[in-house]
Amino acid sequence: SVSAPSIIDVGALGKGGKGLFSLDVTNPATFGTSGFRWEQAETPLGNMGLVQGRPIISQVSTGARAVVIGNGVNSTHNKAVLLVLDLNSGEVIREIDTGVGEAATPNGLSAPTAVLGPDGKTVSYVYAGDMLGNVWKFDLTDESSDAWSVSKLFEAGVTRPISGAVTIAKHPPTQKRWIFFG
Repeated sequence: SVSAPSIIDVGALGKGGKGLFSLDVTNPATFGTSGFRWEQAETPLGNMGLVQGRPIISQVSTGARAVVIGNGVNSTHNKAVLLVLDLNSGEVIREIDTGVGEAATPNGLSAPTAVLGPDGKTVSYVYAGDMLGNVWKFDLTDESSDAWSVSKLFEAGVTRPISGAVTIAKHPPTQKRWIFFG
């Protein structure tokens, strides 16, 4: 017989603290401490902040089922960083640092928005704004997470933080991707 897949929930502490957690909510009627899967209060490179956005749960090109989040504000190193964690273990697959932010001008990555690849289930690109007014494109198409990259798409200026998730659409006649933010 084939068992049904587990239903996994991932949440962040938001403004209540740094961290991310995962619960197995397959059977809510009997949920208890055994439903707790993992918690990640910090990353190996010190980039966990107050995560404000909804975690993206999807497959990535390495083949892993992953959680993709913006690191949020108030991280140890004050940078804008995309975090990719293994859904099953909570271990960090990759921290993609934009290199923008420091103690004098603290930064954090806002809620990311993902674009799936041709298979319709694997994240290819992630877009997110930061608290210093930048919009970033993260390329997760390579099968090696070490080859994933980031590039700046837009700079509004330090006094214009982009604190909400971007919206993505395709222009109907040209099929070019449009990125909307505010």
